[in-house]
Amino acid sequence: EKSMVGMRNGRLTAAAVFVLLMSSYTAEGLSPHAGSNLQPGACRAAFACNGAAAHLMPAWRSATCEFSGRAAQAGHVLPRARGVRAGGAGVAQWAMQQQKAGWSRPGELGQTMSQMVKEKRRMDLGGLRQLPRVYPAEETINKAINQCMYVKEDLEVRNSRNRARKWAAERANELSKYLTKPLGETLDGYDKVLRRLQPFEKVVCDLTVKARELSGYGSLSQTLEKVRELRKNSMELCKAAAQAGKNAETRKMAEQEIDILIDAAEELWQRDGWAVDMLLDMGKELRNVPMLDTELDTVVLVGSPNVGKSSIVRAISTGTPEVNNYPFTTRGMTLGHVIDQEGDRVCQVMDTPGLLPRSDAKRNEMEMLTLASMQHLKSVVVFVLDLTSESGEKSTIDAQLAVRTELRIRFPDHPWIDAVSKADLDLPEDQLARAPEGAVQISSTTFLGIEELEARVTAGLQQLKERKEEAEMALRLRRID
Repeated sequence: EKSMVGMRNGRLTAAAVFVLLMSSYTAEGLSPHAGSNLQPGACRAAFACNGAAAHLMPAWRSATCEFSGRAAQAGHVLPRARGVRAGGAGVAQWAMQQQKAGWSRPGELGQTMSQMVKEKRRMDLGGLRQLPRVYPAEETINKAINQCMYVKEDLEVRNSRNRARKWAAERANELSKYLTKPLGETLDGYDKVLRRLQPFEKVVCDLTVKARELSGYGSLSQTLEKVRELRKNSMELCKAAAQAGKNAETRKMAEQEIDILIDAAEELWQRDGWAVDMLLDMGKELRNVPMLDTELDTVVLVGSPNVGKSSIVRAISTGTPEVNNYPFTTRGMTLGHVIDQEGDRVCQVMDTPGLLPRSDAKRNEMEMLTLASMQHLKSVVVFVLDLTSESGEKSTIDAQLAVRTELRIRFPDHPWIDAVSKADLDLPEDQLARAPEGAVQISSTTFLGIEELEARVTAGLQQLKERKEEAEMALRLRRID
């Protein structure tokens, strides 16, 4: 509505248009995702702006019409502003017609600036790195006791006994605040982060926690439950002491209640504070787990152990790949990126732990990570075979082909590329004949076939892009219907 101040004879000043458009993307009531929550005052400004849309530049006019279309979609019937030229409602109707034709749709104008910044920060960090900070149990109890001791008597209460009663209750409440509030924020933070984890991150989290369990530590759910129990016991202890202090018969008895409370709280936290310290260690480990960008297209190199996957990652990546070490695996995973000429990341390239031809029940955490990367990441699969028979007894040619057959059945929709590594070596014809049809022969030593592999990867990424666009178009059509 402030933007209407700039209106003169049916025209909007540039400053007024800027205020209106920026508010439409930043104000909470005008969020593109607010739907029917658009505020009437904001809609009045939008309709007023549309009344003068004929006098604005096309770009400004399009943006304001988009916003008024969202206002009309929300169902607001608003009066035309005084002094505004005719046609405000008509422009809104026209905007709605354009939206139905596919020009723009409510709720699809993009995120607000703050939402984009938060989303980028979240994607850069990874979900697990947002886990809340946990303070050591000893530090928490000492800080709470110190804050409790800082509480002063209310000298305005003249009666000594009543003043001591009030003082005891306030000190007990202060101790409760500094014991239970940090734990409550920690528990809420863990519940929020774990609930919003991407599927791949969820698998990595579960595998990390499982590895800790096998090492003799408790599970994450059990640890959180113990912390929740500690918070409840601390709250009940302080609440009982506050009530006892209020009902103390003498000043001395009121002061004694606080001394008893502090001793009991220290004993409780010495006995059960291990849960807080365990959650602290678990949080550190989870936050340090390497994470992939789940929104970036991924090229996943899979195959049996020791077939040369990591060498291919280094050959097709831009720059030097990094090695990610997970708590549940004894080997690092090589992760590289393909960067375009403008410095933007086109995709990420990763090798995965080798798979053996066996059931999921018998597979270890490393193999489950490989399957999770194929299941939950938008990925082009490069299946790497070594036909030299030099990859070890677990990676025979028969074993490799058995793994390939399983994965092809299990993930039929992934763009698939077969690559035979170590092509610089001379191999017998009978071994070469076992390569899948259309497999590209490559060598990370002589770079034989690398260009052809990169071309096929690019085609696979284009296929992923087309599928994404088709899915978005189908979603738009469903919204129109």
